[in-house]
Amino acid sequence: MRRGRIFIAQSAEFQLKRLPEDMRLHVETHLENLVMVLEQEPPEALLTRMTREDDGFIANVGATRIFFSVDTSLRALTVQRLEQQAPEDDEEPR
Repeated sequence: MRRGRIFIAQSAEFQLKRLPEDMRLHVETHLENLVMVLEQEPPEALLTRMTREDDGFIANVGATRIFFSVDTSLRALTVQRLEQQAPEDDEEPR
C-alpha cells in the first residue's frame, strides 16, 4: 500500500511554528493520525467523515483550526493554513 504524506504550505508552516510547543505537537500528531488513516483505508472513506469547506476540509484541534486538502491518488494531505480560534469561537451561541 502507498505511504501517506503531509505537505504544508509555506504560510501554514509559519503559522504552525508560531503555535505554543504543546499545541504545535498536538496539531502535528493529529495530521500524522489522519495520514495513517489514509494509508489504512480508501481516502474516500476518510473524506466522508471530515468537515467539508469550499477549498477542502477543516479539522479542529484544540483552539486551532486546520484547513487542508486531500489528494486521493497520492494519499496526501496538504495543509493550506492554520487559524487560532478566539475563546468565544469555541462556545455555541445560546
